[in-house]
Amino acid sequence: MSSKSTSGNETEVWRQKIVQLLEESASVKAAIIQSQVNEIEEMVRLITTTFRQGGKVVLFGNGGSAADAQHIVCELVERELAGAG
Repeated sequence: MSSKSTSGNETEVWRQKIVQLLEESASVKAAIIQSQVNEIEEMVRLITTTFRQGGKVVLFGNGGSAADAQHIVCELVERELAGAG
């Protein structure tokens, strides 16, 4: 991080950009709730049922999606091992 201070105008520009990005993110999430929640619920049901019945669940991705897939797998395993499924 640079030790240079930013001007008040520069700070306001960054603040506006941050607010814009957060509002866009919230808008996308609200749209997903309205249009995709049933599909997501069904996917969760299928994955957890398969996992609990001893079946194989394969999740994968590329880049950030790979990290998401790894995170989901870790959550499933951790919850099942802890008996909190």
